[in-house]
Amino acid sequence: PAEYDPSLEPFTLPQMENYLLPVRALTETLGGVCHWDPVTGDVTCIYRGVEIVLHPGVDIAMVDGRPVKMALTPEVQNGTLAAGGKPFFDAWGVDGFLTHTQGEMTPDPNDPGAFLIETFHHDWYIIP
Repeated sequence: PAEYDPSLEPFTLPQMENYLLPVRALTETLGGVCHWDPVTGDVTCIYRGVEIVLHPGVDIAMVDGRPVKMALTPEVQNGTLAAGGKPFFDAWGVDGFLTHTQGEMTPDPNDPGAFLIETFHHDWYIIP
C-alpha cells in the first residue's frame, strides 16, 4: 500500500482582487519555495523542481528559463504579489478553481421578462 502524503490534500487560498491568487501562499502551501529579490523585484517560485519567475506589472513569466505569456498581469496587492493561476497550474501539474455561490434572481431592468443572477466568487480551491 502507498503511504499517505498530506501535501496532496486540496486546500483553499483567499481570492485577491481581479480573480488573482497570492503567489507566496500558493507556493509555500504546496511545499515549494518562494523568494523575493528586493533589488530586481522578481519573485522566484520553485515547486516539483520547476522554477517560475514573476515580476509585478510584467505579463511574461519565466518558466524554467522560457518565457510564458500570462493572461493576467501579476500585481502587488496590500504588499502581496498576486497572479493568475494558469502558469502555476500548467508548469507544476496542479489544478484550481474559484468557488462561488449565486445570489437571488432579480428582474433585468433592461429586458422585460429576463432575470439577472449575481455570482459571488469566494476562495481559490487548489488541488495538488
